[in-house]
Amino acid sequence: MPSIMDVSLTGPRSDPRLRFGVHADGVDTWATIEVYAYAVDADGEPRKPSVDFFRSNLRANDRGVIEHRVDTPVTIPARAWGIAINAVAANGSDVCEARAERGPTCAVIQLR
Repeated sequence: MPSIMDVSLTGPRSDPRLRFGVHADGVDTWATIEVYAYAVDADGEPRKPSVDFFRSNLRANDRGVIEHRVDTPVTIPARAWGIAINAVAANGSDVCEARAERGPTCAVIQLR
């Protein structure tokens, strides 16, 4: 199961940077972890039209470990309540509230 760590949004609102890390161990040889970040409204729903700030499929090294750092500029849409970051194991559910053995890891930064 992946972990999202060290989440921050820095800089002025006119030019913010999203930074976070993703860690997973025990990842099968051909498995991937899909990671994406996007703007959400106060109900946690993606802002329309939904545009990802970041999206990547990560693979493990020869020891079954994923260590990845993200540092990317973002453009926050008007009326966005927050920024969501999801890390989803291959063939796992992408619903954060679902009770699943291989459920995703999710984080939300509330904008002020």
